[in-house]
Amino acid sequence: MKILVVDDSESTQIFTKKLLAASGYEIETVGNGAAALDMYAKTSPDVVLLDITMPLMDGKETLRRIRDLDKNAVVIMTTAVDDGEIIQGYLERGAVGYVVKPFGLNELIATIQNATQLKKNKSSTTFFSLVQNKIESDVRKMLDPLTSVVLKDVRVINQERSPQMFNSRLTYQIRAVPQINQNSEFENIHDCIGYVTEFSGPRQGEVITLVRNNELQLLFENMKGSMLVKTDNTADIYDVVEFFNIINQKVITVLSNSIHLTLSREPIRVYDESKDSSSHWNDVIKATFEIKLNKSVVLDIILCTGRRYREYS
Repeated sequence: MKILVVDDSESTQIFTKKLLAASGYEIETVGNGAAALDMYAKTSPDVVLLDITMPLMDGKETLRRIRDLDKNAVVIMTTAVDDGEIIQGYLERGAVGYVVKPFGLNELIATIQNATQLKKNKSSTTFFSLVQNKIESDVRKMLDPLTSVVLKDVRVINQERSPQMFNSRLTYQIRAVPQINQNSEFENIHDCIGYVTEFSGPRQGEVITLVRNNELQLLFENMKGSMLVKTDNTADIYDVVEFFNIINQKVITVLSNSIHLTLSREPIRVYDESKDSSSHWNDVIKATFEIKLNKSVVLDIILCTGRRYREYS
């Protein structure tokens, strides 16, 4: 895979090239936007790592011109300024992901791997990159100021346009959690727990956030002392519910902003297999996020839209 690194810092060029070349990538580096355009035209790289802040031609103008050359260009922004609004602006202009300096090898490769899937699922990956940007600041407030959130994978599970219900195999893929009673004690939850937020309006659907039980316990422990918990520095199950409520609401906010519609939302509830597993939808997209604490927590966020009302025998 060919990657073009665009950065006005020579040390960043050398560091990034060394990091990626050791993982088998073919790397070209340039120090400004004009050189990036020339190199893109000559080499047609698979992915561009583009610095936001550069003299003469900044990341915004370089991104625009690269996309003029190739509307399918896969561009990942790199920035030392962790500003959610600035990053969101670049994502809305056509970038498909971002990494904040200083970045590590695993984070960088995960972002690149997602980018290489964009020919099939470009809009989905861009959407969940916006979600990543939205939830990271809230996760830092709720858990730890140094916490990072990495988008690990995006997969369109079903995107049929003719009436079709999920078969049992696909249903199992996205509904692999046990039935959970709303009043279950926190310590008695097994395997996975899922939280669901339903929305309706011009578009109807639901957001399901899944987490494994042992990782839910880790979230619980990291909430102690956070902004969400009580003054006695303890956390309880209601703080955990609020955590997932905020995550799910962010997904719906990005959705409503992207389609320019107002969606009504139902209160978050615990996933109920008897109620949820029989749903059928037009589009189901599953994104996997890694929250990096002292141990990593993996969240699977599933966005289901376009509910079908046709019944099948």
